[in-house]
Amino acid sequence: MLRLIIQILLGIAIVALGYFLYTSVQAPIKWQNDKDARYTKIKQRLIEIRTAQTSYKAINGHYAKTFADLAWYLNQGRLKRPNGQLISPSDSLFGKTYPVFSMQYVPFGGQKKFNMEVKIDATDSIEYIEVSDPAPFDPDDPLSFGSLTESTLKASWETEK
Repeated sequence: MLRLIIQILLGIAIVALGYFLYTSVQAPIKWQNDKDARYTKIKQRLIEIRTAQTSYKAINGHYAKTFADLAWYLNQGRLKRPNGQLISPSDSLFGKTYPVFSMQYVPFGGQKKFNMEVKIDATDSIEYIEVSDPAPFDPDDPLSFGSLTESTLKASWETEK
């Protein structure tokens, strides 16, 4: 009888240890999958902001300093097509159903907004822009594009690490 109780307890211990081993292996895999899903959406949003800012600068000669300015341009501005027809920048760049006013929000970030900073260097009159995720899922791998020290629109995931 005692032997049977010990065998049952050992069986339960083996199952419990197997479960803990499984979850300890799965936790980093799940975290990486979550990171990949989030970062795919965040990268896409940053690319959209970069595209909008590039278009804004081509028309206005400088970057939009706020998301409100950028949204106004995308909705109210006009671009001339080769056939002479006028179209909103939003329709031209992203399609008619693009949610312009949600561009400023970080996907999966609740109501967190991207940090966007535009700076003009007084000595050489070069304009710099940097847009970044204020609270990255992985603090060791923050996502952003641009720089406040270099004239570039390169994204953090596009550079060698």
